[in-house]
Amino acid sequence: MPRSKKYYAKENALIYFSLLVAITGSLGWIKFNPRIEPAKIEAKRLSKFAPMREDPRYREIIKVQDSFVKTAKLIKPMAVGINTLVPVGKSDEQSLMKNDSSILGKIRSWWFRISNLQYELEYGGSGILMNSDGYILTNHHVVKESKQIIVKFSDGRDFRARVIGNDPKSDLSVLKVYSFESFEKPKFGDPASLEIGEWVMAVGNPFGLSGTVTVGVVSGKNDIRLGSERLTKSILTDLAINPGN
Repeated sequence: MPRSKKYYAKENALIYFSLLVAITGSLGWIKFNPRIEPAKIEAKRLSKFAPMREDPRYREIIKVQDSFVKTAKLIKPMAVGINTLVPVGKSDEQSLMKNDSSILGKIRSWWFRISNLQYELEYGGSGILMNSDGYILTNHHVVKESKQIIVKFSDGRDFRARVIGNDPKSDLSVLKVYSFESFEKPKFGDPASLEIGEWVMAVGNPFGLSGTVTVGVVSGKNDIRLGSERLTKSILTDLAINPGN
């Protein structure tokens, strides 16, 4: 004989009540059971790595990491940002003044140009401080069309600079900072002692960021041929050179 709908409702209510009691009891066990306290779980997880920390190979890896950190701190102050001042577009009123060839018109045009002179700061690339006199080495393509250059140091100081030398073939330019201050003298290693396979680090200001670091190894040195071009006294590396570095 089939059971009534009323009986089914009581049976379902009993099942739901039993599930609720089971879930509540499980949560209470999880909350009050000291064996699964978060701190103890974390301590148990970390204890698995204790033998690895005592491994000499792990210690060597940490030494390499520490050397990267020390090197980055040492050379980051030598990396500078190269920025360009770009004049804002001329107004229609100034264009009309230029068409006035009279002496008064020229004076008005000059005065309007001086009094309304505005510039925008555009990020160009990176450079490296070469000595305490403020000479900076950068890429030629970064400054080849720049008329007003602003050099930004990692400590926040800004200085105007001018181009004093170019070598388009090697894509290098030398800048001189306008300042009566003396700068920190960088320390350079001996490139003749550099071996293929040694670690190298690039520091720069890609995308306008300050003092980013990438790491790689020396892939080649001295005379390097890239197609028909021969590069002398060069270092070839596999590290990532981000745009602006």
